[in-house]
Amino acid sequence: MVVRIRLARFGCKNKPFYRVMAADSRSPRDGKHLEVLGYYNPLPGQDSGKRMGLNFDRVKYWLSVGAQPSDPVQRILFRAGLLPPPPMVAMGRKGGPRDTRPVDPMTGRVLEKPTNAKQIKADDICSHMNGLDLAFVFMHCTSSSILKLQHMPVQGSNEIHICQIKSKEYIQMVSGHF
Repeated sequence: MVVRIRLARFGCKNKPFYRVMAADSRSPRDGKHLEVLGYYNPLPGQDSGKRMGLNFDRVKYWLSVGAQPSDPVQRILFRAGLLPPPPMVAMGRKGGPRDTRPVDPMTGRVLEKPTNAKQIKADDICSHMNGLDLAFVFMHCTSSSILKLQHMPVQGSNEIHICQIKSKEYIQMVSGHF
């Protein structure tokens, strides 16, 4: 018989009240129990605090004989100072780890080798723009503010402004005729 220390729900609808119980792991949540060890009221009372009461001696006894606390009870026992903090799983981004492979700014395809702003040739950008006067190309960068501003001469009267602003790198092709 595996003993679990878990919460049994009591109270009315929308007003839960829990008892901390030692029970067989195979019995239902609100079913037969071995011993009531305390209570937990998650709703704030008149003093705006959650109320909790535990019989520390009996909780220590059940833990010493091998009872396993459930996750909510483990957090309660941690707040009471009876257990070390529960292990936490490091959560990443929702989409998983960020892809750090370089992307071609014109086509959006993944490149074979990494490129940065200095390796992009102005003539290549002009050939992709097809004569547009103003175009933006976004590339990944780790800057958080304006770090640099570069001017590079291009074919004809155009020039390219490269500046890093707020975690993106903008490459702006501006016509020389203002």
